[in-house]
This record gives sequence, C-alpha cells and structure tokens, in this order.
Amino acid sequence: MSQSPKVRGLAIALLVIVVGLVLQLSIVLLSGGAIGLTQLSLGLLAAAPLVGAVAGALWLFRRLRS
Repeated sequence: MSQSPKVRGLAIALLVIVVGLVLQLSIVLLSGGAIGLTQLSLGLLAAAPLVGAVAGALWLFRRLRS
C-alpha cells in the first residue's frame, strides 16, 4: 500500500515538529529552568527547522483537504 507524496510529506513534517518540540523541552529541562545565552541560542537553532516544518505541514494539510 503506497502513500501519496502529500501524505508522506505531511508525516515527515509532523515528525520534524515532534522532534523539534522534544528538543526544545529537553533544552529547558537540562538547563534546570535557568535559560542562559547558550540555551537561548540552541533553542533558536532548534526553532528554525520547527517553523519550516509547521509551515510545510499547514500547507500540505490545506492541499490534502482541497
């Protein structure tokens, strides 16, 4: 059973979103709640692909519904 490229793309985008959220949460938990400059920069680096994945997932979801 093969999936359409849109469904696979949506699954990949959702996976990137979940991994990004886990990474963001682990940065906060490992820092002990005190966010310094290093944790902030790591968080911003992790947020970049997360934003792209959210935008891609929304675009694919809209295309799947039409």
